[in-house]
Amino acid sequence: MFSLGQKTLTLESTRIVVASMPDTVDFVVKSPDDEIQLLVEAKSRSDATALWASHFRRNLIAHSAMQTAPYFILALPDRLYLWKDATSAGTVTPDYTVDTGAVLQPYLSSIKSPLRDLTEQSFELVIRSWLEDLVKKNIKPDPQSPGQRWLIDSGLYDRVKDGKVKTNP
Repeated sequence: MFSLGQKTLTLESTRIVVASMPDTVDFVVKSPDDEIQLLVEAKSRSDATALWASHFRRNLIAHSAMQTAPYFILALPDRLYLWKDATSAGTVTPDYTVDTGAVLQPYLSSIKSPLRDLTEQSFELVIRSWLEDLVKKNIKPDPQSPGQRWLIDSGLYDRVKDGKVKTNP
């Protein structure tokens, strides 16, 4: 028996605890016409490589924790990883890798701790705030800023502006 909720695998009389995988992603971002455009998973793990991020994404897909969407972001304290073809199978490297600090710069002045020291729940709140500002166009991406250019180059900003953010339980 394998349960995503409990993360427990039972084989005959042996019980093995499996590494934690979420049942769903943390955030779903929809366009103004209510179509899912972006899935976001926020994790407090620091120093993760692009290869680790690729494996994590692959595991989300393999365990059916991801809906279908054109974009997927794995948000970590050090890096944001963006895939444009969010649900393509296999270990696919991210299309964009961006410094999280550069993206979240406007929020860092009100945070007393470095991003890597935040609890997962606190980090999720910062990511949620950024997503809300992005869809409400409180953030107008600057094509000259490395921390924002990827939003335009990837086409993500045009897909989510004026949309809405849903938090999954």
